[in-house]
Amino acid sequence: MEIHHIVGGAGRKDLPSGGNFILLCGRCHHAVHARLPLLGEIPKGSVLWAKEEEDGEVDVTELANLRHRKELAYDKRAIPDTFLAERDRHGGDPWP
Repeated sequence: MEIHHIVGGAGRKDLPSGGNFILLCGRCHHAVHARLPLLGEIPKGSVLWAKEEEDGEVDVTELANLRHRKELAYDKRAIPDTFLAERDRHGGDPWP
């Protein structure tokens, strides 16, 4: 498992709530940062979806404040089916 900072970049910060990071397998972490040949990519909005599924409500205003912004440049969106199927093939728990 690898730690992915939801709002990254120079001087990124961790929030006391833990709201700025999520644990991802290495393959999914790579797919957030780059496109995988057979699976595609995981959009930033899907990371918000996954974080909410794991931890409950995500404070997107708090995350945007880390970049001194009022809102994030992307909205929450469903995780691509290709990654859900891959998780299922490898014995991961299905997401609700």
